[in-house]
Amino acid sequence: MQNIATKIDLNAAKEELKKLGQGSDEFSSEYFDGIDNFNLKQYVHAIQSFEKTITKIHVQFGEGQNIHEALIYKWMANAYWYLSDLENAKKSIKKTIKIYKKLLKEDEQRALAEAYGIKGQILFDMEECLTSVRSWQKQHAILDKILGDDDKYELGQVLCNIGKAYSSARSEDAKNSFEKAIDMLTLGIGIKDCADAEVLIATALFQDFENKFSDAVENFRLALQHYEQAGDHQRIGDVCFQMGKALYYSEQYEEALYYFKKAEPYFNEFYGSNHFYSGFLLSWILYSQRLAKQPKEAAETSKKVLERFGVIISFPFRSSVNALTSAGEAFRVMDNMDDAFKAFTKALEIAKRFGDENEKVASTYTDLGNLYWYESKLDQCLEAYQKAYDLYVKLGDERCVEMTTLNLGNVYWFQGKFDKAMDSYKRALEMYRKKHEKEDETVAPYYNNIGNIYCDQGDNQTGLENYKKAYDIFVEKKGADHPNAALYHYQMARGLSRIGAYQKARQFIEKSLDIDIKYCGDSNSAVGKTLSLLGLVLIEQDKPKEAITYLEKAIQNMENQTYPNNYHISNAYQRLGLAYLKLKEYDSAMNNIVKALSLKLTQFGEDHPWTAEAYYALGQVFKAKQNHEEALINFEKALSIRKKFFNDDHPDVHQNQLSVNATKKKL
Repeated sequence: MQNIATKIDLNAAKEELKKLGQGSDEFSSEYFDGIDNFNLKQYVHAIQSFEKTITKIHVQFGEGQNIHEALIYKWMANAYWYLSDLENAKKSIKKTIKIYKKLLKEDEQRALAEAYGIKGQILFDMEECLTSVRSWQKQHAILDKILGDDDKYELGQVLCNIGKAYSSARSEDAKNSFEKAIDMLTLGIGIKDCADAEVLIATALFQDFENKFSDAVENFRLALQHYEQAGDHQRIGDVCFQMGKALYYSEQYEEALYYFKKAEPYFNEFYGSNHFYSGFLLSWILYSQRLAKQPKEAAETSKKVLERFGVIISFPFRSSVNALTSAGEAFRVMDNMDDAFKAFTKALEIAKRFGDENEKVASTYTDLGNLYWYESKLDQCLEAYQKAYDLYVKLGDERCVEMTTLNLGNVYWFQGKFDKAMDSYKRALEMYRKKHEKEDETVAPYYNNIGNIYCDQGDNQTGLENYKKAYDIFVEKKGADHPNAALYHYQMARGLSRIGAYQKARQFIEKSLDIDIKYCGDSNSAVGKTLSLLGLVLIEQDKPKEAITYLEKAIQNMENQTYPNNYHISNAYQRLGLAYLKLKEYDSAMNNIVKALSLKLTQFGEDHPWTAEAYYALGQVFKAKQNHEEALINFEKALSIRKKFFNDDHPDVHQNQLSVNATKKKL
């Protein structure tokens, strides 16, 4: 941020004003008031004084006819920057440049170079990275002409800024800029204060661009030592922030959090707590807290993010949207759905200010879809995902089209629209294959999803084959003990249980539990889901008492969780009811299956194959109690629903029809 002034030298300003001569007394009072207010960080008052000054200059000299008008616009640009009003900052500095280009003499071009530097910084902060490059290149061209061979160090600082802008745009031109910057900055070692630290920073930023995060962290650390010895608080804050980001990208989230928090008081000191830089820092604290598994702390930070980014509308929009959507996700994790919805809605509002068809609008629709998904609002979820999908298609973002196609498949699956779900999953897999010559672990979820549909459609063998594809791919790439491997062990167990291979299924269940308990503890919802499957296997192995123990633990783990665990909770209650049915404890069986039915009706509605499962289970209880009339009512409800989704040769339809026929004979 070397381009933005922190103070204005009042004495120098007075000397400059004397050169203007007659007429300057007409506006000097307001001008000096503006400078005093700027130095006191009273930026609104400073701008008001500067505006009065410019009005008087126009009266005295005419518009655009006085160098001091350009200078005051420059100070206004700085003041607007501190107020996070980047649009007005850009307008002000453009007026400065226009006047300078018209009035500056050949030997006064340094002022124009400085103005281009400020414009470059403003454009960079507005996320107009490649446009900022052009301003900094103009600054560089002017300085290259006027600086002597012994004073090229300043060019290194400009080149470093150009490198940062190219890096943010992910342009390979960053490499050349950083290399030149390092060469130029090295010339200042032993001559300029902290030149060695500037070389370290440029080197670290270059390494950051090349994803050499460990090397970048070490150079940032060395630079930080220099600035701490020099007592340069502003640079200490900046370097702590950069080092935090490098640590974050190297997945050292707790250490990243330490440096972000270390930067916080310095940012508040120099930029103010309401400045967008402080807002960015706050968002990085939030990102780190989430990945460091600090949900309560993340929720508290999210409240600050929502307050900060929800009020000030002139923040750079991509970063604002990122911060708000991260806050929304943190709220969701803490089951604070109201604030999550506020954060996502505000993010969408900001994204739409820059047109209805940009990538941030699309990604925020995806985030809203995810929220509706967790709230089991499947119709709203489908609508949000469809909007995201349509935008990604228009934008030509093939990767996001692929991922949103998967999301649509998930919604269709939970709506019981298995044919549509299968079509979505297979289209997503085809998109993946077009871009990858060889499948890696990222394709494993695709096969899992396809396996789920085959199983729900009654083709358990093909379902298991797809689960095994997913398992083999993931384990080959990441290993059987990877934290995420628990899911693939679980899916293998699910597939094996569907074909009656219960003992083998238990081996995969035990492995899944070992991994989840190791990394997440024994009370989380993933463990609950797997314990529920273990309960089902034990029921099929005629061990209902053991099953009850595990199913009660499963429900305890999941009962305070929001969707997607509601689906697994309802299954656990249904299985618990069936375990009690095996023990002929009919009241307990009835209570638990009714609970499962209530959850499924709430989540999926009456017409859904998974709701039919609960009706069928209820029919089994009535049948065992010799209440054949009620048994028939529930068997027929289940059959009626299933026939809407499956052909007569589906195993569930076939078994259901047998139960209906047998029960009718009892009446």
